[in-house]
Amino acid sequence: MAVCPNCGYSKLLLTPLTCDGCRRVGCERCLGVYAYTYPVPGKPPVQHRVCSWVCFDRLATYNIGRGLTLAASGGAWYIGSYQLRPEAAQRAVRIQAEHYVLAERHEDAARLYETIGMWKEAGETRRLKQRQVVTQIHVNVNDLIAQLRAMGLTATYTCPACRSPFQITRDTQADALAKCSYCGAVILPTDLIQAIAKVVGSR
Repeated sequence: MAVCPNCGYSKLLLTPLTCDGCRRVGCERCLGVYAYTYPVPGKPPVQHRVCSWVCFDRLATYNIGRGLTLAASGGAWYIGSYQLRPEAAQRAVRIQAEHYVLAERHEDAARLYETIGMWKEAGETRRLKQRQVVTQIHVNVNDLIAQLRAMGLTATYTCPACRSPFQITRDTQADALAKCSYCGAVILPTDLIQAIAKVVGSR
């Protein structure tokens, strides 16, 4: 009677198995299948196992971090030649999406989240990108006003809604440029940047 060194399960002719992540020796009872490979066409697939989902997450993070990417084919997810089981695929897709966020590939990350039904995460990822753009635009407006101040220049912006002109001077604060002071229309930061950059760039 063979006994598993990991969980203590005993069985006649028990086959020792190894976790792909930490290399821990276990058995069919304590090591779960996370993927299959098909090295010989027409033959049964080879099972690949891990001792826990924590171990799988570490393994997937390592493989994705070194350049392996997930691909969907025929309703299944693959990482390299490994066909992932559904729960493993969901976890791997989430890890891949997190790597995309780190690389600022927000739309790719959002689309991956959508494939596994993580709609909230997809929306949050897209909003993160929007916040970064708004922050960058706000910084650009402040930088350009600082240049106006340093050069002693004045820029004129015409509201596209009411056609009223107003001046952007060295004393203007970026927060005061959110709306037209005449009609209250929202001012697009990109329009402001264009108006100020035209003056700054001409000197």
